[in-house]
Formats: sequence, structure tokens, C-alpha cells
Amino acid sequence: MAVLTNPDLMAQMRTINSDNDHHSPDSKVANPESSCRKAAIILAALFFLFHMPGLPSLSHWRGDERFYTDAAVRMAISADYLTPTCPDGSLRFKKPILPYWAVLLGFKVFGFNYLACRLAFLLSGALSIWLAYELCTALTRLPRESLVATAIMASNLTLHNTSIRSTPDALLCMFVLLSLTGFVRLLFGETRTLWYGLAYLGSAFAVATKGMSGLLPVAYAFLFAGLSRHPANRIRNLLHPVFIPLGLLIAIAWYVWVFWEHGATAAADFFGDQVGERFSGSKFYLIENAVVYLGSFIIQLLPWSGIALWAFVVKRRSVVQTIRANLGWLRFAVGWVLFLFLIFTCGNIQRTRYFLPAYPFLGLLYALPLLDVAGDHKSAWVPGAAIKLAYAIAAAAGIALGVFGLQIAPGLAVAGVILAVCAGALILASNRLEPTLQITAAAAYIVLLFAVDLFLITPNFTFSTAPDITKRLIAEANQQLVLPMAGMDVGEASQIRVLSAGKIDPYIVADTECDAAIKVHGRVVCTETVLKTWKPTGSTVEQCATGSARWKLRDYVALCRAADRRAFFVSKRVPYYLVTQGAANHTQREPSAAGTE
Repeated sequence: MAVLTNPDLMAQMRTINSDNDHHSPDSKVANPESSCRKAAIILAALFFLFHMPGLPSLSHWRGDERFYTDAAVRMAISADYLTPTCPDGSLRFKKPILPYWAVLLGFKVFGFNYLACRLAFLLSGALSIWLAYELCTALTRLPRESLVATAIMASNLTLHNTSIRSTPDALLCMFVLLSLTGFVRLLFGETRTLWYGLAYLGSAFAVATKGMSGLLPVAYAFLFAGLSRHPANRIRNLLHPVFIPLGLLIAIAWYVWVFWEHGATAAADFFGDQVGERFSGSKFYLIENAVVYLGSFIIQLLPWSGIALWAFVVKRRSVVQTIRANLGWLRFAVGWVLFLFLIFTCGNIQRTRYFLPAYPFLGLLYALPLLDVAGDHKSAWVPGAAIKLAYAIAAAAGIALGVFGLQIAPGLAVAGVILAVCAGALILASNRLEPTLQITAAAAYIVLLFAVDLFLITPNFTFSTAPDITKRLIAEANQQLVLPMAGMDVGEASQIRVLSAGKIDPYIVADTECDAAIKVHGRVVCTETVLKTWKPTGSTVEQCATGSARWKLRDYVALCRAADRRAFFVSKRVPYYLVTQGAANHTQREPSAAGTE
């Protein structure tokens, strides 16, 4: 096995790190790498802990979650853990098996609820924050810049959104960052067996999470090595006799089984989703994708990107010198971002979350001017003042929300108190924090803001009927209760399926099919609008749930202007009704052992 060594590059990294310590304002800290790593770990832990209370909330539920939760419920019922299916029993092979197993594991350990099915993805998001720091320090040997990049990653709304839902993106991000960390260590002179394991096993589990996207770190590492002019960066130095075949086995094992078992059906479903459906249609989307994705590199990372661009304007010469001094690792970081940009721009589906694994390196690009301006005594006060101003605004908004909440909902009042108190505490503490920790603390506050909204703010305005309906009917579902639903959507049906552990099998019927559905199944759940149009006869009608109307901007304005805000707030709640025919002509059935209906 050839050993990859790059002493010139390593010496360059040490020189850059020494220069950075010389001009960095917090260079007096003993062992900055250790303190920065602790700060990154604390930030990752806070991300996890802050989000935990709001994780069961259905207020932020999104449609793609149902593909994984519905299939996992059916897996739990049928004990067929290898075949993802839709609620109607049709096969679904668009995505690999690992996300389904992550949801299923939560159900098995913690029961059938949304905390259980989302927990693995929140953990993946938190670990991605820690891995962002480890990846950046492995690449740059600059702990302060790496911590700032980690703070930028943690305070990103996309990471928040992917971590609170049962979708593969946070899981994929974690495995890709794991793989990149291994390859960076290998490419920049370290040859421990551990790094080979991280590089190839991380990619293997990424493939088992979302298919071909998991191959990107391997492809980029080999491309970088192939294009590198340095004699030490040869492709053969990335090869390993154990972890390559082991990673290959992990990556393809499920695919081999499913293609063998289901043949062309599975192949068409999978490759259609991964390749065929991604490049169809007019190619004008290439221009739109390019503009949106380039813009997202700034918009998605606000406010830090905005401050960094200001810093670049103010300290242009100094920042350019810093960039030139760090070209050794910047080539790899910028290359990875451009590599993802070129690949995803070519697809006809526009998703900025695909760039999550690029955010640590984008954070590094913004960290350079941020810390450069922090080292200048003339302009260093501006970022700190901007952060304090943001805290002051947040404290004032928290107080206003607290007062407002007392008139409407206690949860809003509690949210306001939390945000105001924490903002006030950070204003007082910020003077004692060095610039790197000021940014990290501000990132932690942004994470808190996301989490408070998830747990205490949005659930007051947007909530699902699924818990109420499940609670009302679960006692009657001795076997599997079939539940027609009119005027409702597949999301509420999926949520009921999860909360009832598959004992209630809801399906959507058209408004004109209610009579036929109630004759067969004995009951229908519907909205008030459907009930008024339907006008069922010979049936019992009872309100079984309360949902929320969709709030628009004009509704929030009207709420603020209302003389009786509590009455206006309550008026936005929508009743749902259970219509039962006669005594109890209820259709129930045994859950299907084969996983099909």
C-alpha cells in the first residue's frame, strides 16, 4: 500500500496557522484548537437539545415525510423490513432503504409518534454540525475559522428544516461530511486506517441513504487527486484493500436484493428517480437553477454572508492577501462547491437543500473576511455592534411577543420571555467574548429562535387534526379501522396512520363519494364545508377534531388590529366532524401480514 505524504503542503498549513495566530484577536487563548472544538461540540449539543421539545409538533410537517413514515408503519405491521411500500400496497423504490430503517428504528424503540420517527434525523443534523468543524479543521488547520464556519452551518435555516423532518437530507449530509473528512485527511498527508474507513464507509452509507448522491465525495476526491500536480496526490494513494470492497458491499447490498427480487419494476423506479426524471424537459431550467443556486450561497447563509461581504469591501486588500495565503486548502473547498453546483444545476428539480454538504466550506469562505475585519482595531467594533443591535431588536420583539401572547395564547407569552431574556443575557455577555465566540453565541441564539418557533410559536397558528381524530377513534380500532376522509388531505391521513400505529387506515374520498363510503365503512370524517354540502341523513354527527385555517399576512395584520384579539384568534380554528351511520356498521380488518392490501 502506497503511503500518501505531502510534507510541503503540511508545512504550508503550519505556516498559515502560525500567521493566523499572529493577527487573530483571540490568539491569546491557550490551545485554541481544544477550546474551539469544545465550543463546536457544545453548539451541536444545543442544536439537538433545543429542538427536542418541538420535534413531535406537526406544525412543520411536510409532504415528503409521508413516504418514509407510511412505509415504516407498514414494515412494522408486516415484518417485511426490506420492501418500502405506499399505503395502498404499491412498491416504492425511488429512494434506498436506510431512511426507512431510521424511521422504523424510532418506532420500535420509542413507539409510534413523531418524536420517534424524527429523532434519527435531528441527531444527524446535530452530528453534521460537529462534523463540519472536524472537516474544516482537517482541511485548514485553522480552529477559529473552522468554528466560525461551524456556527454559520448551525444557524442555517435549511439545516434546521431538514433536521426536524423524517426525510433523508440530514442523514445524507452527515454521511457525506463523514466521508469528506476521511478523504481530506488522506489527501492532505494522513494515512491512518481510520481515515480510509471514514472515507469509504461514510460514502457507502450515503449511497444507502439517497442513492447516487452518496458517491459524490468519492468522485470528487478522485477527481481532485487526478487533477493535482503534486506527485503525492495520486489516485493510487486513496485506494485501500479492505474498505473499498467493504464500502461497496454496504452500498449495493440492498440494491442487489431488490433488483433480484423485483427486477425491472425496482430498476425503473430507482433509476427513473435518480437519473431519468432529473434531466427531462426544456433546458431553460439550467439558467434558472444557476441563478437561484448562486443566490442561495448568499441568501441561505444570512446574516453572516452579508457581514462577510461588507468586511470584504472594507478590508479588501487584507482579505485578498488572506485568500492568497490560504490557496492550498481553498482550491479543495471551492472545488467541492463548484462540483456540486455543476451537478445539481443540470437537474430539473430545484432544491437548495442539496447543497447542505457545501455549507461548511461556504462558511469557511465567509469566515476569512469576518475574522480578518475582527483583527482590525478600526473596524472590529462594527460586527460586534451589529450583533448587539440584533440582540436588542430580538429582546424588544420578545417583550412585545410576550405581552401580545398574554392576550392570545400562553405559549406565545412563554416564547417571548425566553427570547427576550436570552437576548438580554447575551448583550451583557458579548463584551467578554472574543469575536469567534461572539459569532458562535449569536449562532446559538439563532438556533434557539428556530427551536422556540418550532415548539411555542407556530403550533399556536398551524396545527393538525390528526391527534384529535386518532384519540377519538383509536379505542374503536380493535383490528384495523378503515376511515374515509372528505375535504382533507393525504398529509392528515399519513399522520393518523403514524399516531395510530397503523390501526386506523385513512384514505381520501371525493365530496361526492361520502354516501357510498359511509355505507361501506360506517363512518366518514369531513370538514364543515363538506358536511353542509353533503347533508347526510340517518347518521350521527359529532365534532371530533379542531384544525387551523391557513393564516395569511393579512390575517396577522387583522389580528394585531382586532379589538378582541383572543376572539379573532379563536375564530381561525376550523371544526371537523365524524359522521357515523346508524349504530355501528363499521368495517374493520386484520392488518395485512404481507404488507399489501
